[in-house]
Amino acid sequence: MPTSAKPTVLVLGATGFLGGHVARAFDQRGYPVRGTKRASSPTWHVEDVDIEWAEVDLDADDAADRLDDAMADAQFVVDCAAHYAADVHDIDRAKRIGVGRLRRVMDACKRQNIARYVYVSSPATLGYTEDDPDETLDEADFYTPGSLNDAYYESKWSMEAEIYRYLLEGLSSIILIPGAVFGPGDIKPATGEFIVRLANGQVPALIGTRFNAVDARDVANTAVNAINRARPGRRYVLGGHNLDVGDFASSVADAAGVKPPTRRLPGNAVRRVASIIEKIGRGLGLVDGPMTVGLDMILYARALDIERAEGELDHQPRPIDETISDSLKWFRRNDYL
Repeated sequence: MPTSAKPTVLVLGATGFLGGHVARAFDQRGYPVRGTKRASSPTWHVEDVDIEWAEVDLDADDAADRLDDAMADAQFVVDCAAHYAADVHDIDRAKRIGVGRLRRVMDACKRQNIARYVYVSSPATLGYTEDDPDETLDEADFYTPGSLNDAYYESKWSMEAEIYRYLLEGLSSIILIPGAVFGPGDIKPATGEFIVRLANGQVPALIGTRFNAVDARDVANTAVNAINRARPGRRYVLGGHNLDVGDFASSVADAAGVKPPTRRLPGNAVRRVASIIEKIGRGLGLVDGPMTVGLDMILYARALDIERAEGELDHQPRPIDETISDSLKWFRRNDYL
């Protein structure tokens, strides 16, 4: 790799949607970038980024040794590889995998004397209120463990809570909490699947009320700023625009040239049915993806306050129409539409 006055940054999960954008943003700012990948992970979507690849499976027996090698001579670690619980029902397993993976990473950070560890969390850790869907959440809000029977929410909170323990042990850590992330480069659409399905006319009805949508490129740019500007131990909400679900759906449909969904269904009733179907389906081996988890992320999404990130990290969300347009172009170009 070319010599640089800037320190090496290790991006965990650099083959993922957000991780790829984070690696690209650091590369564009002149940082030497190292990225972790599994042996089977595709990299075609980040071929334009100068990345030194390190093969690391965070769940493998040799993860500790491989993490040590990947962190050698790096000063900063940005973790975009946190466990995503797909099965809403298996809470204990999700917490065990998520916290175990995080401990391996942070233990390696301590062994390798990493100067700054940046963890990408989830708005699930901000909590929710069923009786006030119009509430706006910020860094002072926290999920209450046990309040939702959802492995995603429980595990995300458990992982974020683990970071505070390592902070007390001296690991300089920062927590970034993006809103619902959209944009080009979404190789395995999660939130982006909503755009794909809308553009393909596959969303007959909507659930949920307000949510916050942010461009992956803006989150990535702010992650670079966080390396030097963020205060250790602080959370930063990296949101974009607080939107009504119906307005967002109409904007996507208009840009895609399809008819927008107009019906809304009672979210809690849909969730109960989906949860039963998922539980039976997983037992029979017929369900694999994050069915109820995805519903919960829409149903319990809330507006976000981004004032801290704007003031301290110069977080600058771009117009949502630009994000929608660029997302559709990328999905079309790569045969998702």
